[in-house]
Amino acid sequence: MINVSSDADDLKTLQREADELRESRGKKKSTGECDSQPRQDHEEELCEKESSAESVLFDLSDQVELYLNETEETVQKHPMISLAAAFVLGVVIGQLFSRR
Repeated sequence: MINVSSDADDLKTLQREADELRESRGKKKSTGECDSQPRQDHEEELCEKESSAESVLFDLSDQVELYLNETEETVQKHPMISLAAAFVLGVVIGQLFSRR
């Protein structure tokens, strides 16, 4: 059986960590700072790429969070269809990985 309190605690922890990361990202964007002090053009370019990669990563995590929330709402609205879809998906994956 699923431990609901443990899962709820894990979810709250993840949400708190995501909020902290968003806050730290907002502070970096507003100050325009980077983690290291660039001394040369090469290091400056690396710092810019690092900032760009971080922003892409955070945007992607926001999109994944949105997708998961939408999926959760759909499952809550249509539990039987969701269960049937999960079953069919399991059968299809099982057939793909069977050794015949």
